[in-house]
Amino acid sequence: MNITKPITTIALVAILAIPATTVTANDTFTDIADDHFAKQEIQTLVDAEVITGYPDDTFKPDNNIDRADAATMFTRALDLDEPTDQTETNFTDIDEDAYYTDAVHLTTAAGIFQGNTHNEFNPTNPLTREEMATVLVRSFDLEPKAKDNDTLTDIQEANHSHQENIITLYHHGLTEGRSNNQYEPKANVTRAEFAVFLHRALTTEDDRNDDDDGENDDQRDNDENTDETDEPDNNNGSGDTDDTTPPEATTATMTTAAGETIEADTQDNTLTFDLTHLDGEDEITSGTIDVSKDSTLEFTNAPTSDLEQPQELSEGTNELSVAQFLSDLDADIDLIRDAQGDFTARGHLTDDDGNQTPIQIPVHVE
Repeated sequence: MNITKPITTIALVAILAIPATTVTANDTFTDIADDHFAKQEIQTLVDAEVITGYPDDTFKPDNNIDRADAATMFTRALDLDEPTDQTETNFTDIDEDAYYTDAVHLTTAAGIFQGNTHNEFNPTNPLTREEMATVLVRSFDLEPKAKDNDTLTDIQEANHSHQENIITLYHHGLTEGRSNNQYEPKANVTRAEFAVFLHRALTTEDDRNDDDDGENDDQRDNDENTDETDEPDNNNGSGDTDDTTPPEATTATMTTAAGETIEADTQDNTLTFDLTHLDGEDEITSGTIDVSKDSTLEFTNAPTSDLEQPQELSEGTNELSVAQFLSDLDADIDLIRDAQGDFTARGHLTDDDGNQTPIQIPVHVE
């Protein structure tokens, strides 16, 4: 090790050790203009330490919110108790060391979120508008006011288990639908829209009515995808499998300065790298990822905000942005071990037809 390591370690900690979802409540977001439709709601929730931004002073309002972050924000907003043995769950896809684990346990125990029939929580899946309706109804015990709705014209497109909750959300004044009297139940919820949804639910009904300025939901709300045990949709489309098959990550590699190429252990779009055997002075110099079709890779949770975002991938072999980031750091393996330790980058692959697949890249260095 050279004598510059202590200084470099400080710099690396500054880049890596702060999760990509933290920022102090009083920070001003550079990407939220004064006239942004959700500025007031975002600032209120930031001040209440319910929702946070990114280390680069951005909020990324148009990014989708995923199930893990939604569970975390509901836990903060509702001030749920600390988890106990009784609140723990046995989801097969939840890392017990993840930042969102307690929130998953608590919101599941509270009946807000559920898993699917495969005992999976799907923490990195984006929250859809139909799912948002259901978790809001559960979170705030909203009672149905009517069984039917004559305003929103596309409720039948929602999964049956969500339809009544969308109607309930509408009658409680928490949504007006998007343009053309459509709710768009299958659309994802953005971070800005989630802030508006949650802020409306947290305020009194009178406050919500007073604050209503008539803007549609396409300017006022959005969140992340977290489907519970939804029944499969039976849409009789064209039958073109290319329109419905999501992209997949089939393999990935990292190459070291010593010339070793490490292939990820790939299973269900989880690409796990084991770097524990590497010499401490070795470095990552490059990496690749193979995908089944043209798609966009975007990380919603990563150990740094400096990853290339989003990354356009072509069918076949592409540069792996996580490996390129480690290469650009010019840091040896020991330095990464000291400053960060094991980490996981989580996000989504989305093709041109909007089909989306959760992806995660765990990297073990110690």
